[in-house]
Amino acid sequence: MQQAETKIAETKARHQKALVAFLSADLDLAGTFLDTAKIDAQSDPVHARKLIGAALSALRTVRSFQSRIEDPAERARVNDKADRLELEIKSFPISN
Repeated sequence: MQQAETKIAETKARHQKALVAFLSADLDLAGTFLDTAKIDAQSDPVHARKLIGAALSALRTVRSFQSRIEDPAERARVNDKADRLELEIKSFPISN
């Protein structure tokens, strides 16, 4: 029984690590979308708006899964990063 519990705990830890990595990567990608939107804002505002939409979609995904992070410190780190991204999206000149 102890061996099965150990395997379950190890699997759960791997899943948690993968979840945090996925959400962090999604936030990084959203940041890249915003950086590219800043570059495109003057020359191609339509493309910039699409990139902002992609960043918002990534943010929504992160927000929908971040509560599943069990480690409070990791959850706070992901939440802080998501908050900064949300603020940057809201302050983007053509995001409205």
